[in-house]
Amino acid sequence: MEFYLFGIIILFFGGYLIIQYFKGIIIKKEIITEPSLQIERLKICDECIHVRLKETLYKRCTECGCFLRPKTKLFHQKCPIGKWDNLEKP
Repeated sequence: MEFYLFGIIILFFGGYLIIQYFKGIIIKKEIITEPSLQIERLKICDECIHVRLKETLYKRCTECGCFLRPKTKLFHQKCPIGKWDNLEKP
């Protein structure tokens, strides 16, 4: 019974987070970043120790599991260890 309640709580909390994320996108109407910001994010990731497959097009972060090319293109994405925090968004 506890696992069932725990699952319901996680489901509602996850749904709430997804709604907040899409609300931010809809209100700001910004989804894709400028190419210059994407390049800066990729340069930071190239120097990071948490990136696998650096020599390929399929670079992947070991902290969050994301593929870096699509992640760096999306405006509302963040680095899981905070390396993109000091970048200025256009």
